[in-house]
Amino acid sequence: MSMPLKPTLAIADDDALQSELLAAWLEQHGYDVLRFDSGDSLVSWASDTPSYVDAFLLDIDMPGRDGFQSCIDLKSIAIYSGTPAVFVSSVCPETVTERVSAAGGSWMVRKDADLLPRLTSWLQDNLRRPVPA
Repeated sequence: MSMPLKPTLAIADDDALQSELLAAWLEQHGYDVLRFDSGDSLVSWASDTPSYVDAFLLDIDMPGRDGFQSCIDLKSIAIYSGTPAVFVSSVCPETVTERVSAAGGSWMVRKDADLLPRLTSWLQDNLRRPVPA
């Protein structure tokens, strides 16, 4: 399996506008972005078409498979067992820290005015592959 030139992020968020804005921001900052409208569709894709992904960005509150269950299921797929999973949610981080950790998540960022710069900074510091200049 060949590795894409740019770091690839897979986003699962049932809020289409939020997902579109996040994807546009990340693409402008040098990432390839795969968008999924649910945890179910992301896990189905990951199971059927394993492809290199540098990180998963998971909304917590989605219909069907929520972000926690999506993370657990993704981590059970061998190719993704070490892939960082970042939870992106409007809930207060302190209320879900233990659940994020228990599900195998790497970090949680709140959907607020500082989301994009904080997420970009975390990705630059924590992905195995840097964004090409």
